[in-house]
Amino acid sequence: MLAYHLNDYQIEGGRDWTDSIGRMQYYDIAITTRSGRNPLPDQVPPMLDTVLADRFRLKFHRETKELPGFDLVVGADGPKFAVGRSAVGPSPTISSSRAYTGNLSVTGLARLLAFELRHPVRDKSGVSGVLVFAESIYDPPDKVAFAEVQDQLGLQLVPATVPVEVLVIDHAERPSEN
Repeated sequence: MLAYHLNDYQIEGGRDWTDSIGRMQYYDIAITTRSGRNPLPDQVPPMLDTVLADRFRLKFHRETKELPGFDLVVGADGPKFAVGRSAVGPSPTISSSRAYTGNLSVTGLARLLAFELRHPVRDKSGVSGVLVFAESIYDPPDKVAFAEVQDQLGLQLVPATVPVEVLVIDHAERPSEN
C-alpha cells in the first residue's frame, strides 16, 4: 500500500500465501540510502517498489474497477465551514485520537474518509479551495464518520458505485531469508 499509494481495498490477488492464516502476513523491511541514512518520505515508495520486485518477485497490473463506495456531497443545509483560497496555519495533522485539524481541501477530506471507512470516497461536493478548521473536524470510528461529517461540516456521504484504480497481483513469492 505504501509503495503504490493505495488503500487496502485497491489491492487484489496474491492471497494464496499472503492470507494463509486468515489475515495478511507482515514483514519488517529496513531501508537505508547508500549513505546509510534513513530515506526521505518521498524516497520510500520507489525503494519499496524495488524491494517488492527483487525480494518478493512481485508482478502486477493495474485495472479500473467499479467498487461500492460513497460520494461526498453538500448536505441540504449547505456547508458548515469556512473556505479559503490558501492554507492558513498548520497543515492537517492526525492526533492519537484520530482527530484531524488544520486546513484541508474537500478532496483531501474524501481521501481521509476513504482511508477510515475502507471504501472509496469521491468528492462530488463542488466545493473548491481549502477548508479552514480551528478545531478538530471529526474523530471517526468507522460509521460514526457519516453523522459527524454531516453534523459538523454540512456534507453527506451518499452510497455510490465508484470507479477505482486497483493493483492486481499477478505473481508474488515468499521472500528468501536475508
